[in-house]
Amino acid sequence: SRFLKKVADRLSISIHHARLFEQSQTYAIQLEQQIEEREKAEKMLQKNRSDLMVILDNLPFLAWLKDSEGCFVAVNVPFAQASGHSSPEDLIGKTDLDIWPKTLAESYRADDNSVMLSRKKKAVEEIISDQGVDKWFETYKAPLFDVDGKVTGTTGFARDISDRKW
Repeated sequence: SRFLKKVADRLSISIHHARLFEQSQTYAIQLEQQIEEREKAEKMLQKNRSDLMVILDNLPFLAWLKDSEGCFVAVNVPFAQASGHSSPEDLIGKTDLDIWPKTLAESYRADDNSVMLSRKKKAVEEIISDQGVDKWFETYKAPLFDVDGKVTGTTGFARDISDRKW
């Protein structure tokens, strides 16, 4: 009877271990599938971002996106060049105060705040220094929203209208 009890206990433990092993195998397979799906989604996001940057870089005017604190999240090549930088990546995380003269930067920030508070688009004509040369630009700004409708920043573009202003 003792012998049978020991055998039954060991058999019970073996069955329990087999079930745990089977469950761990199932979890491992599910985890692998989730990792593959996440990697696929990340690659798709990278491709989408790359495609969007190609579009931005080929626009014939300055374009940007800023977060709610006024930090640049993305800028295009013409914007980087106008601000005297060789690469858009040089400007990511910087603010207008980091790249433009103080009076212009403060004006841009005031416009951004106005757009975010009103939740409405805004167009202005203003002088912008393009590689040290003052030019007239028509600037268009709009608020950015998350999926819940919360304002998360601004986006905009500026195109040179100097020919019709001078």
